[in-house]
Amino acid sequence: MSVTPAPRGTLLGVAGPREYRWRLWILLASQPVLALVGLAAGAYPGTLMEPEFGEGAAIACIVLSFLGVFLRVWASSYLESRVMASGAACADLLVTDGPYSWCRNPLYIGTGLLILAMAVLYGPWIFMATLVWHAIRYERIAAYEEMHLRGRWGAQFDDYATRVHRWLPNPFRSHARDVVVRVRGILSNSLFVAIGLGNVLFAIYGSAWWVVGCGLISAPVMIFVHRDRVRQLL
Repeated sequence: MSVTPAPRGTLLGVAGPREYRWRLWILLASQPVLALVGLAAGAYPGTLMEPEFGEGAAIACIVLSFLGVFLRVWASSYLESRVMASGAACADLLVTDGPYSWCRNPLYIGTGLLILAMAVLYGPWIFMATLVWHAIRYERIAAYEEMHLRGRWGAQFDDYATRVHRWLPNPFRSHARDVVVRVRGILSNSLFVAIGLGNVLFAIYGSAWWVVGCGLISAPVMIFVHRDRVRQLL
């Protein structure tokens, strides 16, 4: 029986099982909370759902949104294609190429870009608060995941971690032929695709209700694709 090793030292600590289990809901709740606090503190002009922002912020939001969606869909699709090609269960395959040769957590990088894309429309103070908050969260979450990966893969994971940084991407490690997009990769990321689309519409039309609406429309797809996980929560 394998024993999960103690987590490697980190200044920010390691997420607990409960924090890890509820990571998506913490993510979704944190942005409106930060925006509300910023509004009360006068950190940005306008209202909660219609902040005032310039053309530069709108362009940055659109670019970050496209990058975030692309990275999440690519990372999910590539992971699925490698598992299918090997014929192994996901837990029996350590994927270290494609986007996972850029950095060890491309999915979380993609999520961070999407959240920062929204935050940039609320001004620099909310952007920085969002960056710091989620940097702390994801450092703790990644440490929790890697604790279990190290317990499963041992020296093989240590070698991978030595070669590839947890967060800082190195695009020269991958090639255009490694880009894979699968329908399953899109469907499993329907919420994040919807957030990306909502961000773009938010940037164009100036209302955060687009993000809310797109997220709600994606909910049935997410529930269907992840129905087994939903049953576990219920």
